[in-house]
Amino acid sequence: WRVDAELVAPSDPATAAFGEWRVRSGSGRAYAASSLFVTVDPGDLPPTAVFTLPADSTEFSDTDVIGLEAAVSDREGAVGSVAFMDGEATLTTLAEPPFRFAWSNALPGAHVLRVVATDRAGQSTESFPRTLRVFGRPPNDRLSDRVLLPAHGGVVAGTTLDATAGDRVEVLGRSVWYEWRPDRSGLALVSCSPTPANRTIVVFQLNGDEFTFRARVERGGGNPSPPVVPAIPTAAFEVLPGQVFVIGVGDDRLSAEGTFRLSISYFDTAPNDRFSSASPLFPLGQAEFVELAGHTAEPSEPMHAGAPAYASAWFRWTAPANGMLQVECGNPGMRSALYRGGGIAELTPIPEVTPGSRRYPVGRDVQYAFVLDATSNATSNGYVTALFFRQEPRLDWTSTREEPAVLRLSLPTNEIGSYILQQSEDLQRWEPLGTNSPNLFPYVIPPSHHRRFWRLVPTFP
Repeated sequence: WRVDAELVAPSDPATAAFGEWRVRSGSGRAYAASSLFVTVDPGDLPPTAVFTLPADSTEFSDTDVIGLEAAVSDREGAVGSVAFMDGEATLTTLAEPPFRFAWSNALPGAHVLRVVATDRAGQSTESFPRTLRVFGRPPNDRLSDRVLLPAHGGVVAGTTLDATAGDRVEVLGRSVWYEWRPDRSGLALVSCSPTPANRTIVVFQLNGDEFTFRARVERGGGNPSPPVVPAIPTAAFEVLPGQVFVIGVGDDRLSAEGTFRLSISYFDTAPNDRFSSASPLFPLGQAEFVELAGHTAEPSEPMHAGAPAYASAWFRWTAPANGMLQVECGNPGMRSALYRGGGIAELTPIPEVTPGSRRYPVGRDVQYAFVLDATSNATSNGYVTALFFRQEPRLDWTSTREEPAVLRLSLPTNEIGSYILQQSEDLQRWEPLGTNSPNLFPYVIPPSHHRRFWRLVPTFP
């Protein structure tokens, strides 16, 4: 017999010791593969190499120490060397197990890593590659390294990828920081796009070393919306030239969503949006259309008519006489209030004659601050009329020979203010006798007080 053996599988006898063979005799007759087993010795094979750590497509920071690990073996039992490669650059070469390497100071960017194992006969094997991405820490990762934004606002690109934990607890997770000095007054709108649920924007006003919270957008939400609502969650706050603001952008975790576009824009506010720039009250008795779109609430602004300030317009007015100011709003959702005081944080409300009546008692030559406010975007405009009713008190007296003199107080209504009755002998020194309570009037003048002067002094708020 002359035996020819043809290898069916595998195709290369050097890669395996056993295979499926087909055997033929010298006459060409074929025999079943199971009728004959052939052992093949492939000789000296190269080592095997498997990259075990890290996993493919893992992301790291340029401050991380990246642990590299490989599993290497050789049929002959000994491995000459194992090299960890970054592209064509050799990171390290090891001669003995364990084949591990701590890689520090990796440059930002994509890295293709391989393990090259070489046996003592000089045969080498490469592992399948592993692709890693290393992110560099943003330059404005720390509050002290914040980036200065243009005074006029605009859009800047940023990232929280590889940022470290925030310097302030108000900002969630990894954060980056900006400083902004506006060059004009108005309503500032700050937003980021895209807006994943794990993003936070916090705005502080900086006065020396003191940080004062101004606005916040957290997890896709926002602070109370301004009268003009942007399409994406937005932090809205009033600004003046010369103020300094610090803006923090944070993410809960490191992900591709860390890249963003930070936008700062202005929305011009109305001249009387602030208490300090109140306008003169519109003409009394004339219906005036008031538009509150673009108005805001100041940080120290009080509640108006029992609800927080939302979009207020301020007016100043001095009462020409004792009387009552009545306000009529065509839009019932608009709120009104009347105050006395020299500053937004020092205002004293003037109570309505009856709750909800929009009628306020006023005193002669007293300066008042009148405010109109909206409860929502839907109630931000309407016609408003202010009416003033003069209500001067009058003293009447009656006297007969048989009866003592009697003083009577005459008022157009019983609802406004109060008065102190005073008497004097010389028009210089006045002595108070009491207020216009039901127990005072009519006031019977005792005989000892005849030939004296009498007057009423208002005690309006």
